[in-house]
Amino acid sequence: MAEDHGSHGRLTFKTASYNKWNERDQLDFTKEALSGNAAQVLWDTDSTTTDSLKKLLKILKSRYNGERQADKYRAELQIRRRKPNESLSDLHQDIRRLMALAYPKLTAQAHEELACDHFINALSDLDFALKVKKKLQRPWTGQCSAYRSSIRSLGEEC
Repeated sequence: MAEDHGSHGRLTFKTASYNKWNERDQLDFTKEALSGNAAQVLWDTDSTTTDSLKKLLKILKSRYNGERQADKYRAELQIRRRKPNESLSDLHQDIRRLMALAYPKLTAQAHEELACDHFINALSDLDFALKVKKKLQRPWTGQCSAYRSSIRSLGEEC
């Protein structure tokens, strides 16, 4: 397997090399390792599309390449709202996770500014969100932790 197919491809190659697997063993290992939406590929396509390791990795790459996935996470960020009884810490953590997936190449400062904007937009209480936004002035200091202190000072529990 000479081509680079992402981290799974490298893992499969290292495991296959160590275990002295042939291509059929690698294909079986890869199919068995698929889960969630990725496993759906085995059901959504005819068996000739996934009957070789090269074909299977090609279809997985076409469905789940970074740019298409990044678009999905950017859309999730746009509609993300705080759930009932969700702590601000959990919301903050989820926004940071989505940001890392949606904008993997963004500079640190731009990443922080955008993450903070998404965090404020995700607050379900508009009055509270406005108070937080007023309390924090641009330019950002570079860390969303400032939001958490501001939220605490406004009486919201993280």
